[in-house]
Amino acid sequence: MTKRTAILWTISTLALLCVLIWSGSRIKKSNQSDAIKNVLKERTRCIIASIPNGKPLVKNGIVVNMNRNKFSNAISKIDTTKCPKDFRQAWLDYIFAQNAESQGASIGESLEFFGDLGSVQISNAGKVAAKQDERFQNKMNAWKKCISIAIQYGAE
Repeated sequence: MTKRTAILWTISTLALLCVLIWSGSRIKKSNQSDAIKNVLKERTRCIIASIPNGKPLVKNGIVVNMNRNKFSNAISKIDTTKCPKDFRQAWLDYIFAQNAESQGASIGESLEFFGDLGSVQISNAGKVAAKQDERFQNKMNAWKKCISIAIQYGAE
C-alpha cells in the first residue's frame, strides 16, 4: 500500500465514522422526540377522557369542567421510560404540581360550599383561593418546562 493510498483510506474511514456517529445521534434524538410526542398525545387523551360528555367548558383558555382527580390519576400512569432524563424529571414535577392543584381544588370547592356559614370560613376561603392560585401557577410553570424541553428535542 502506498503512502497516498493509506492517507486516502484513513480519510475515508474517518469520514465514514463521522457519518455513522452523526446519524446515530440523530436516530437517538429522533427516538427521544417520538417518545416525548407519545407522552404529549397521551396527555391530550387524558384531558379528553376527564371531561364529562367530551364537551369542554373553556374559560380564559382553561378547561373548567375537567375532572381534575381523574386527570391527575391518568397522567401519572403515562409511560415516560423512553423519554430523555430531563423530560422525565420535568414530567414528574408536572404530575406533582397537577396533583397538588387537584387536591387544593377539592378543598377549595368544599370551603366555598360552607363559606356562607360565617366570617371565619369566608376568611379561610380567601386564603384557600390564594393557595389555589399559587398551585395553579406552579402547575403552569411545570407544564411550560415540559413543553420547553419537548421543543429542544424537536417534539413540538
